[in-house]
Amino acid sequence: MIGWRTRLGFLVPPGNPTVETEMIALAPKGVSLHFHRMTARGIGGSVDGQSERNQMMIDNLDSSIELLAMVEPDVIVLAHTATSYYLGREGESDLLARLEKSTGKRVITAFGSVLRALERLNVRRLALAPARARRALFEGDDIAG
Repeated sequence: MIGWRTRLGFLVPPGNPTVETEMIALAPKGVSLHFHRMTARGIGGSVDGQSERNQMMIDNLDSSIELLAMVEPDVIVLAHTATSYYLGREGESDLLARLEKSTGKRVITAFGSVLRALERLNVRRLALAPARARRALFEGDDIAG
């Protein structure tokens, strides 16, 4: 039986090429995966218009999640980190509560999952650096270039 362990639903930004591929590769036997593209217009991944696209995805989440919920996933993942930092912690919490109430399903975010993993690993400090810094440190590139 498909999804005998669990059924996972993912709301994915329209320009994201990786969520489906990565989740399919990671899913164990018995887990079924279901994907739905969020609504946004414009050039995905472009800084130009990013705020407008974020708002458009948020404004259309209720209809997007309603359609995804029709396949009856056990958990729905909002696989769009920009929603988390765009709304902030409190706004994201309110959004998740509203979406859970409307679907009757547990709804989580990609960013929230990262936070829970860091908490579980007892990470207290974390350093992030852009890819060009890695190249400068390990490959001798000029960091300014």
